[in-house]
Amino acid sequence: MRLLIPPIALCLLLLLAASNIVAQKPPVINGIFPETNQLKFSLATVTDYVNPGFELSYEKQYARRFATQAAITVMSRGLKNLLDRVFEAHRFSGFRISLEEKFFVPTREIRRARAYFSAELTHLSVKADISRTKSQQPEAYTYHRRTWAANLKFGIEIPIGSSFILDFAAGTGLKHRTVESNYEEPDWRPVEWFPEFSEYKPFNATTLNVPGTIRIGYIF
Repeated sequence: MRLLIPPIALCLLLLLAASNIVAQKPPVINGIFPETNQLKFSLATVTDYVNPGFELSYEKQYARRFATQAAITVMSRGLKNLLDRVFEAHRFSGFRISLEEKFFVPTREIRRARAYFSAELTHLSVKADISRTKSQQPEAYTYHRRTWAANLKFGIEIPIGSSFILDFAAGTGLKHRTVESNYEEPDWRPVEWFPEFSEYKPFNATTLNVPGTIRIGYIF
């Protein structure tokens, strides 16, 4: 729990700052969403193969075309353990925090969906103790994985009724990734074309990042 206190406090401060930038509600954008707040849950992080967890985000529209979104993810293999019988995590803990600034594309006509461009900064830290079946080598190992990423994304927000919203986004960026691990390569292994995608092997480099998000939320 000590590991989660600094990012949670930082996230709360970001949310408080975003909500106090402008006291009044801005004009309705594209004829929809007179509300300026969104509380969203990510569907993508729950099923993430490498970094599964539960993400909660808050978006504040503070001007006619701009909004700020802050998110925090508590890492958890809860759902993954039900689907993956090879790996068993005796410990899997960590967090991811992100801050994203959105610019909504102006339109000449009223549309129910809003397209936007955004710039995003993220940081992730995960520690794990893993064991595997005897047919897998090695049978047990530990790792500490950290990433820092800067992304540019394009997305679209689609209202569902008058109170809910779907938020889809994808883009590209750069990610610096470090993995500290006691994992040792077996005597024989298949050729790996993209070692940076391994979640547990020692690694320290900057690579291309291709983020994608699917969020569902409540607007108020």
